[in-house]
Amino acid sequence: MVFVTLVISQQLHLYTINWVINSFLSSLILVIIIIFQNDIRRALARLGRGPFFGPAEDPGQTLEEVVRTAVGLASRMIGGLIVLERHIGLGEFAGAGVPVDARVTRELLMSIFQPPAPLHDGAVIISGGRVKAARCVLPLSPNPEIGRQLGTRHRAALGLSEECDAVCVVVSEERGRVSVAVAASSPRTWTPWP
Repeated sequence: MVFVTLVISQQLHLYTINWVINSFLSSLILVIIIIFQNDIRRALARLGRGPFFGPAEDPGQTLEEVVRTAVGLASRMIGGLIVLERHIGLGEFAGAGVPVDARVTRELLMSIFQPPAPLHDGAVIISGGRVKAARCVLPLSPNPEIGRQLGTRHRAALGLSEECDAVCVVVSEERGRVSVAVAASSPRTWTPWP
């Protein structure tokens, strides 16, 4: 419709309408990028995970180390928040944290969350089988249905899982329980780990 109007305005010598449409069309690419930014980011993330960029780490080994860490933290009543990146990139959150870029091991994660350590507050983001960053600040969930018994770590995990497809593993320092949030749309998606 815009192109038809442009052609008609050129044929009828309607210079003002022609100028307005040309101005709109020149900024159309920017408008499309802004409107579809999440889809573009997802597509670029999938492209980056393709076979052309080298082999990825074994996800089973990464999950094993995260599980061992969560159990270890819970048994010592130490709080922790571990985020596993999936399809949607978490670069904006990792960029605000402290870069680590190390292989995922239980020993590394346990030392990060040890309370006097300078990186123990905030989340650890794991991407492609590597610890990408620590001490990351995540968005808190604005959901008013969340009970008051959930602390800041739980609200941050729920908030991030409402925005993207990341898996958030939370260890409660008060209860020594492990919870997981994935693609949350309400607090009922919290699955306690016995």
